[in-house]
Amino acid sequence: MRLFSGTVVTAVLSLSVALMGLTPASANDGVPSDSATQVQADATPQPEGSDEPAPTPEPAPTSTDAPTPAPAESEQSAESEPPGESEQPATKSSPGVAASASTVDEIVKPTNGSTVPAGPLSYSFVAGGSGDYWLSLECDYTWDSTWVTASYAGQTLTGTLDSVDAGEECTLMLENEQTYDTESVSFTVARTYPAPQIRNLRAAPSTFYPRVRDGYKDRTRIKFSSRLDSAVKIRIVRKSTGRTVRTISKRARRSYDWYQGRSVAWDGRSNAGRTVKTGRYTAVVTSTLGGRSVTDRVALWVDTGFRTLHVTKTKDGWYDSRDRTSGNCHTSEYYPRGNHLDCWGGAFAEAAYTFHVPDGAKHVRFEVRGENLCCDNGRLIREGSWVGSNSYRVRVRVTYWRAYVVKRVRLKYDVRVRI
Repeated sequence: MRLFSGTVVTAVLSLSVALMGLTPASANDGVPSDSATQVQADATPQPEGSDEPAPTPEPAPTSTDAPTPAPAESEQSAESEPPGESEQPATKSSPGVAASASTVDEIVKPTNGSTVPAGPLSYSFVAGGSGDYWLSLECDYTWDSTWVTASYAGQTLTGTLDSVDAGEECTLMLENEQTYDTESVSFTVARTYPAPQIRNLRAAPSTFYPRVRDGYKDRTRIKFSSRLDSAVKIRIVRKSTGRTVRTISKRARRSYDWYQGRSVAWDGRSNAGRTVKTGRYTAVVTSTLGGRSVTDRVALWVDTGFRTLHVTKTKDGWYDSRDRTSGNCHTSEYYPRGNHLDCWGGAFAEAAYTFHVPDGAKHVRFEVRGENLCCDNGRLIREGSWVGSNSYRVRVRVTYWRAYVVKRVRLKYDVRVRI
C-alpha cells in the first residue's frame, strides 16, 4: 500500500511539471516564483520504506491570498535615499569639471589694465558653455583674430595671437557665438628701451654776451642728439660755486624711438629771471630713457666787453628830406622815387637829411645816390656837417641852371659798444 501511494505521488508530480512546460513564459521567467519553489520542495521523494504518510502538496498562493513583497534591493535603496529628494536623471558632466549653470565667459589673460611684454600675445579664457568663440585683437598697429571651440562649460582655453609691438594700446575681445555675448579687456604693451645716449654735445656759441640785450650773441644754444622718446633735463651750474642757476627740461615724445638733433636755448637768465653774473658755467645734460639715465657736460662762458660796430643808416630821398628853395627853383617828387631839385636860372633848391649818431662814433662819412637830369651851367653841392653832439646833417643843393634827383642818402660810422 505504501508503495502504491508513493507511485501515485510521483505520477502526479510528473504531470504537474509537464503542464508547467506547456504554460507561456511570463515577464518574470528568469526569476523562480514561490509556487515553483514550493512544487520543487514537494517533489522531493520520500525515502523508501518510511512509515510516515507523504504530505499533501499545498496550493501555490495567489494574488488574493497575500501581496507580493518588494525586492529587498528596492527596499534598501528606498531607505538610503535622503528625505525630501526625488529621483532625477544624472547630469552629464565633462571629466574633472563640475557643470554649473553659473559659469560665464571670462578672459583670464591678459587682465584689464595690465601691461604685457612685446611679442606674441598669450591669451587664456574660461568658456561659459560649449561651442565656438571668436577672439579678436585690435592694437594701434596690430590686428589678429581666431576661432576657438570649447568642448564643455567651464573649460579653460589658451593660445597665442600675433606679435604686438612695444608701446601699443590694445583691446582683446571674446564673442560667444551661441549667445553673442562679448567680453573685452584693454591693456598696454611694455616698451623696451636701449641704454640712453647723448651724442655730439656742444654749445653755439660757447661764449656769449647776455648782459647787454643788443641782439649780438645774447644767447647760446646747447645742441646734441638723443632719442626723441627720452626725457632731457639741462642744469646750468656756476663753476665757481657749484650752484644750479637754471634748469631747463624737454619732455619725451612718445613713440618717437629714433635719434635726432635737439637743442635748448639759454638766454643767460636764472630761474628767477635775472641775468647771471659773468664767468664760467657748465651745462649738465641728462637723458632718461626706460628708467635709465646718462649725463654729459659742456662748458659755457658768460662774458661782457666791447666790440666795434660798423653802422650804416639810410634816408629816403623824398620822404626823409627837409626842403628849401629860393628864386626860380623848386622841389618835387620824382617817379618812381626821389626828390627832384630843379633850378631855372637863379637862386637854389636844397634837400637836407639829418641822422642821429651815438657818442664815440668815428669815421663818419656819407654817400648820396641820385641822377643828373639837366644842364651844366649850375652847381651840384653835396656836403655834411655836425649840427649837434649826436646829430649829423647831409645837404644836397642845386643852383642856377641845374636839375638833380636825390634817390637816397646813407651815413656810415664806426662805434665801439659794450656787449
